[in-house]
Amino acid sequence: MIPGLGFKMTLWSGLLFLFAFLEFINYYYYQLSHDSKNDLRYLLQHKRLRHSLLYRDMKKRKVP
Repeated sequence: MIPGLGFKMTLWSGLLFLFAFLEFINYYYYQLSHDSKNDLRYLLQHKRLRHSLLYRDMKKRKVP
């Protein structure tokens, strides 16, 4: 903890950082949200998360 900051402020900033990190993963690597029947079917059938569309496009173009 940082001196001078309250526990609530530290908790909120930690949760915000966690949310930002999950959004980063969702956007660049894996699709974390499953909001359609096809997404859920893929998840149950393959037992793994689907790569995001941006990840697939970057792989096609070999972007580091």
